[in-house]
Amino acid sequence: MAFTTVANVKAILNIPATVSQWDTLLTTIVAMVDSEIEGLIGHKVDATDYVEFYDVDSETQNEVVLNQFPVISVTYLKDAGGTVSTDDYYTDLEAGVIRLDDFSSFFTAGRQQVEVSYRAGYEAVPADLSYA
Repeated sequence: MAFTTVANVKAILNIPATVSQWDTLLTTIVAMVDSEIEGLIGHKVDATDYVEFYDVDSETQNEVVLNQFPVISVTYLKDAGGTVSTDDYYTDLEAGVIRLDDFSSFFTAGRQQVEVSYRAGYEAVPADLSYA
């Protein structure tokens, strides 16, 4: 997904839509800027499905920070291979954090103990990013 389009760039620069001599250059610039923005913010922007595994470093860890955000939906959360009920955790969609609801519940300590399947990113470009 491009943050903007050549048509938007041409409108901002007052280049008539019928003038096409700069379209190839503008397309290249749009692609470069898209890549730079994703690099600066540190995550993908397109809505994508992910399955990720997380290490649990302590016996008192009750949250995981997902690699991608904003989160659109969580398909499943597993702890040590067992599925965690959706009633037993909360997802901060904007921050991309999953937290167990009960403060006395913790993930199983160890490597790759938590598995999360989720969808994150934007289905459509937010208006404020289309002019970035």
